[in-house]
Amino acid sequence: MPQVSLVWMPSGIAAAVLLRFGAALSPGAWLGAFAINCGTGFGAPASAVIACGNILELRLAVRLMAPSRRWRRLGDYVRLLPGVLIAPLPAATVGTVVLTVANADASSSAWRTWLI
Repeated sequence: MPQVSLVWMPSGIAAAVLLRFGAALSPGAWLGAFAINCGTGFGAPASAVIACGNILELRLAVRLMAPSRRWRRLGDYVRLLPGVLIAPLPAATVGTVVLTVANADASSSAWRTWLI
């Protein structure tokens, strides 16, 4: 059974770090995602592809959220919504496809859970 978590703190922490310090730290986030995914029992190729999906999510979130870094008005927070709503799509899609190809019994409920 695939390990899909409703709340995954490392993604939030990585997004905050990349938002604060820039995309130059993306390789470290990829390495962390790869290491965690290797620990779930999937091989290195599947873990590498899932980590790439995670990085796509993070880079998209940073790109969509970066203009609202001021955090002074309500509008600054409203500008976070595209990053929050759109950014998880690549990781959820890539992860679910990889789990399906790896015969890990991934389903649309796994995709929906991963998306949240």
